[in-house]
Amino acid sequence: MKKLLNINLILIFLLVIYIGKWHFDNYVHKKESEQLIKQYTALASSGFSVPAYKAENTALKMDNTENEKSDVIGRICIPVISLDYPLLAVTNNENMKIGITRFSGSELNSSSGNLVLAGHNMRRSGILFSDLHKLKSGDEILLYDITGAYEAYTVFDIYVVSPDNTKPLAQDTQGKKWVTLITCTDRGRKRLIVAASKK
Repeated sequence: MKKLLNINLILIFLLVIYIGKWHFDNYVHKKESEQLIKQYTALASSGFSVPAYKAENTALKMDNTENEKSDVIGRICIPVISLDYPLLAVTNNENMKIGITRFSGSELNSSSGNLVLAGHNMRRSGILFSDLHKLKSGDEILLYDITGAYEAYTVFDIYVVSPDNTKPLAQDTQGKKWVTLITCTDRGRKRLIVAASKK
């Protein structure tokens, strides 16, 4: 009986450590993201411009081997879900822990095309793209460039695809400017897609 009590105490202790580490990691990632937003704000007020990012991905799977840190190229705000994160030029695991990343497609300031942005779904409300499933048609997405200027987009489509489906990356927007948001769903087995058109 005493041995069983000791095992239960050890399991409870390990669970408390695990939960504490998870909360600490979330706190650190949030602080890093806030620091990037401050960096973005300082750059925007000084008129600094970041060179265009040229790399393209061709599938909805991320290259996990790349750990290159990335410049802030802008900021994304979605008021209805209180989302406010920096936009980073390179999609990789490190950047996706602290912000939303440019996955592929047109540039932030282009006049047409589909800018594809990726963010983690942490399955905890208020962190990165975890609340994308709450969006509905007509909701507003704001994208700020490095100068602080912004463009407003209206959500027009929300759907789920398999990771190998490249439809969300399509650039044929019939001359319109789109932003497509991608995050994992169904415990990583599917991708939730939110498509929005410039107002």
